[in-house]
Amino acid sequence: MTSSALDAYNIVPLSSFLDTYGMNTSQTLLDRFVPLIDAPASDYLRKHAIFMEKHDLSRTCMMRFI
Repeated sequence: MTSSALDAYNIVPLSSFLDTYGMNTSQTLLDRFVPLIDAPASDYLRKHAIFMEKHDLSRTCMMRFI
């Protein structure tokens, strides 16, 4: 098995991103998300992830490739 650039990543909880960058920047990031395959998850990210995170109803984590 060989190593690739995709092997190096950090997992960033949405709550941490909200704490660091605020709601507007976080929403902009989620609005710019482009899935590899159009899926209901992308709609959830854009419309519901921040609300659900702030109300402790679900958790969203993002992968940041380094």
